[in-house]
Amino acid sequence: MKQAAVILLVMVLATGATFADILTFDAADDFLLSNPNGAWSYGSTASPGSAFGRFTSTSTAFFGTGILAHNTSGTSFNMPAVFKNPNATTTTVFGTLFMAAGSLAMHPGNVSPTFTVTRWTAPQTGDFNIFGGFSGAASATTDVHLLHNGASIFSDNINGLGDTALFSQTVSFSSEDTLDFVVGDGGNGFGSDSTGLNAQITSIVPEPATYALFGLVSICIFALRNRHRAPLKFE
Repeated sequence: MKQAAVILLVMVLATGATFADILTFDAADDFLLSNPNGAWSYGSTASPGSAFGRFTSTSTAFFGTGILAHNTSGTSFNMPAVFKNPNATTTTVFGTLFMAAGSLAMHPGNVSPTFTVTRWTAPQTGDFNIFGGFSGAASATTDVHLLHNGASIFSDNINGLGDTALFSQTVSFSSEDTLDFVVGDGGNGFGSDSTGLNAQITSIVPEPATYALFGLVSICIFALRNRHRAPLKFE
């Protein structure tokens, strides 16, 4: 086994192969008022999976507060929208919307396209863990969805303040694939439908060179273990 360890060390030094840097994304922490914003973009659709249009308006005082938003200009309450509380304390709006410090929320609209979308675009091919959930930030009655390239991989409903819909999945992506976090009005109007989004995405795939490296090491270890064994004889 000492020889196997030496082989592994030599191969690592010779090839420079390492595990890929783990990529991590957080929908709330990464939020900025640029669109697109790195792997993230913000917009709306007429229905889950239909054509995506990016928001073209932003606000630094959404709802008349210090909340930051990507939103739709000229509609009722400038909805649909995706917005974040950047403050160090909980912000309460109209006595019904409660946003914890640093949290992100989404709100559908009442004029098509009504579904609000936070979109993540895969920066590389590989498997990614998707973890988090939607939650009622107000007396929300919304339908919530995760879509991979427009196809549903998760759907649920939010019914009231504090209600949650949690997700945890591992998904294989090709570079430039999309993952949409979608909120609709639940089919009963868009009033008080602010819905929190907590989403983390983490890569879990090592570089191809690492696979090759450990495959070669396995072969070497197997050979070393069997070198001194007597050959099988068939009589």
